[in-house]
Amino acid sequence: MTRRNSINEFIVNFAAKIEQLYPNSYSDVGDYIQEGHLKLAQIRNCGGKKRDFFSYAITCVARAMRKSAINSTGAASAPHRVKWMAHKVDSLLASGSTEKEVCDTLKITVEQLVEIRHLSYHESWNMLFEEPAESAESFSFFDDILDSEQLTEEDVVILKAQFENAIDDLDLDRNQIYRKMVEIRPKLIRSGYGD
Repeated sequence: MTRRNSINEFIVNFAAKIEQLYPNSYSDVGDYIQEGHLKLAQIRNCGGKKRDFFSYAITCVARAMRKSAINSTGAASAPHRVKWMAHKVDSLLASGSTEKEVCDTLKITVEQLVEIRHLSYHESWNMLFEEPAESAESFSFFDDILDSEQLTEEDVVILKAQFENAIDDLDLDRNQIYRKMVEIRPKLIRSGYGD
């Protein structure tokens, strides 16, 4: 196994580990893998001047992925150190530590612990980690396209046939279908679909 493959394997395995360690994060394994590869590319662009690049890369990638996990938890406006502290407090309390043990471990006062716990128990903080109680209103991408004011009735018929794989039933040849689709494309872009 080459060093490059072992770094890639480390990124994948560490991303899975981070997802287990930070379950309240808004990121998933793919996001952590992407963060790891971005950091790896960044340090490679620096010329790889370190004596032991492999160890340096592993350390930098791990720090970047962990920081990404912490930053994606909690309120977006909370500083990184506050999110990290809230995560540590929650994990220590969940492991059975008393509040005094948590204060001693993290070297914080009881007042700071109360503020951090208040942050993690605050309603808006908890709302970030919970699924909505009521199901959201259903949304149909297809119906939204067809309801566009930009499209004519003929456009709607062509799009329906295209989505239902019944374009051959329209009695149009390939050139006519192509021209119609070319005419429809700017209308879809004006409706907010396409680029």
